[in-house]
Amino acid sequence: MSTRIKICGLTRADDMRLAIDEGADYVGLVFADGSPRRVDESGLDEWLESARDGAEVVGVFRDQSLSRVLEIVEHFDLDFVQLHGTEAGDAWKQLPVRLIESRIVGEGVPAARFAGAAWAQLLDAGAGSGTSFDWSLAVELARAERVFLAGGLDPQTVGDAVRQVRPFAVDVASGTESAPGIKDPERVRAFIQAVRSAATPAPPSGEEST
Repeated sequence: MSTRIKICGLTRADDMRLAIDEGADYVGLVFADGSPRRVDESGLDEWLESARDGAEVVGVFRDQSLSRVLEIVEHFDLDFVQLHGTEAGDAWKQLPVRLIESRIVGEGVPAARFAGAAWAQLLDAGAGSGTSFDWSLAVELARAERVFLAGGLDPQTVGDAVRQVRPFAVDVASGTESAPGIKDPERVRAFIQAVRSAATPAPPSGEEST
């Protein structure tokens, strides 16, 4: 199965449409307070409708109350919740949508907070930091679980990341931007093409692809 693609940090309807038209599997909306990519909720209902026929919608949260997260999930009919803070406790395991748990990788991969309850694990060097980590640390986990690989990925680096880790999905924000929250169409297209190319096995030696 080809590596899937999540374009995150979307703040404009046109950028979401671009990501979907170019083949993104998931589109990410940041609801975390204080983020430069926090989406404006006014008018969001209308332009979210354009996503429903092409990609699944991930809401990104960081250390917000469970009641606030549930309110946003219900109001915007999100498909996933991505927890990017220090959230913990059994109550989070009862979310009405699939959970993506972020794990910040340093010298190693920290233990999961929601083991057995998260639909996927997101490995990152920091919450929206735009920096990378040692991808070799992700290889073993990616063989055992759904892993979203994030952190420092861009059109130039994502191909190597996919070939090395073979993650379930890759996740990008800053690597496809011209400014925080503003997507660069050429970088979005180049990123998606790089993932597709890296995820396609090369033809046997001496044969040409058709």
